[in-house]
Amino acid sequence: MGFQISWLAARAPKATLLEALHLTDTGVPDEANEAPFSVAELSGGWSLIWSNDVEWALPSRVPVLVTQTAVVAFMVFEGIDASFVDYAGPDGNWSVSYGLEDGGALHGEWPPALAPVAAAASGPFDVPGDLARALTGYAYNRADDGIRFTIAEIESASGAASEPVAVAAE
Repeated sequence: MGFQISWLAARAPKATLLEALHLTDTGVPDEANEAPFSVAELSGGWSLIWSNDVEWALPSRVPVLVTQTAVVAFMVFEGIDASFVDYAGPDGNWSVSYGLEDGGALHGEWPPALAPVAAAASGPFDVPGDLARALTGYAYNRADDGIRFTIAEIESASGAASEPVAVAAE
């Protein structure tokens, strides 16, 4: 069956990304990313929200951040060999997908600076994930990377955390 997840990363402090998504960090460890949402700080100034909803991560969820900093959305559905990366930021937008159209063709364009990353991928399915890793330093399928995830929950109108539910796209 494999992974069926998505994540959204921004080159911003964790608190900034959480606020933009109306999430709060519980501080409770989520080592296996089993909660609906988990949050982590990455090296290089990136923060990441992991979702167990394969369709959740989209740069359009954080429209203000996209005007200020780089945002990367990634999804993978290994059961049907589909993967997707979407980049948005003040310097432009681009996306690459595999397996979502045309029975498994690679679609999209990436910046010329990332061409060596795409060329080194072990296959077309891996290109979106390798591009996302080149940007953020994070690979969804590496458990030994030392990144510490904690459970994130959706804030209620009062500002307190509530039970996690899917966040509607803006």
